[in-house]
Amino acid sequence: ALEEKQDVTQTKIAETASGTDKQVKAMRFILAAKLFSAPYALELSLKEIQMSNETHAQIAEYIIEREEKGEKIRPSELFEIFDEESAELNAILDLNYEDKLTGATAERFFKDSVRAIQRETLDKQIALYNANYASETDETKKKEWAQKIVECVQKRKDINKK
Repeated sequence: ALEEKQDVTQTKIAETASGTDKQVKAMRFILAAKLFSAPYALELSLKEIQMSNETHAQIAEYIIEREEKGEKIRPSELFEIFDEESAELNAILDLNYEDKLTGATAERFFKDSVRAIQRETLDKQIALYNANYASETDETKKKEWAQKIVECVQKRKDINKK
């Protein structure tokens, strides 16, 4: 019985990793599209996206700063911020090769990636609000948490329609 339990645990870890891996790939693509000024990425503000990865957050910060100042984004400047050996940065920069960022497929993948990240962000918020709702004893505050949950669920539905 103990061996079975271990297998289940390992499967769960693998599933979590692949879910995370999907999110990481989505985030890399979004950042690469922004870094290399893909036309379909211009409208997106990275301020709307929560980053759990430190490298992604720093790259996003660099992009946001340049955009706010109306300056050109120069991917090579990132080597002044990061070590050239940064595996995560290189994985993002590598997406610029072999036309991975151009064409209809890239645009579709970008939109799907943005939706996936937005959904993940909302799922985390919903989980947090649910926990707060469950532990809240004050009825008025409980209603406020319930309202926030409803709003997030609605936003999540809207994302799927885009």
